[in-house]
Amino acid sequence: MARVKRIQKSRTERRCVGGHTIPVGSAYSYATPGFRGRTIYACNAHPFKPSQLTTSMAAEPMAAVESFEAAASDGFESIDDLRSAWEELTEAVTSYRDARQEALDAWEYGNSQFEELLDTATEAADEVENHEVEDWDGDEDMLDEDSDPEEPTVPDEEPDPDDYTDEEDADYATDSHEYEAAVRAHEEWEATMEERREAREAFETHLTEQTDECQSIAGGLSF
Repeated sequence: MARVKRIQKSRTERRCVGGHTIPVGSAYSYATPGFRGRTIYACNAHPFKPSQLTTSMAAEPMAAVESFEAAASDGFESIDDLRSAWEELTEAVTSYRDARQEALDAWEYGNSQFEELLDTATEAADEVENHEVEDWDGDEDMLDEDSDPEEPTVPDEEPDPDDYTDEEDADYATDSHEYEAAVRAHEEWEATMEERREAREAFETHLTEQTDECQSIAGGLSF
């Protein structure tokens, strides 16, 4: 991996790996990956990623890990999104293992260094291939906020019999019945919404746990 050097004050503009210009007078880091490779530069806001400091085969799976960790930090919206990202990482790691196997196979009498690299790559591939993102066992229909029932309207005050004349007793009975029905409907709505809130909290907890487990595995991979 290329050695990173630090400049406290730039005398000329540089192009940051983050895609912008590092102005004169700014601090930056630089490195030259590979034998006689091109020098690359990084400002304080965009430090080098490990994959940017090597030109070996390992750059691809390292970049895949970095991409997965960035997506995980931003947060996944669903288990499917997490699983898709994990499958992309798995594909990159297993492709790297296969490439290491091909490189070793090219040596008729073997190569101890390539054997060690293959062992490391195989271990990493086993880690990602043997991990499975678990589905949430709750009711996914409860996660759709667009399907939330509309809150029923409840009159501000309960009908008062003193506000009705004897001739209006029937009106009072009707209004009282409608008020009680509205209260019951609102209580049922509150129970439904509480159930949905609990389901969403349970889902978020599950998604976070699954993401954290994947991050832990990805962060421990060696290439």
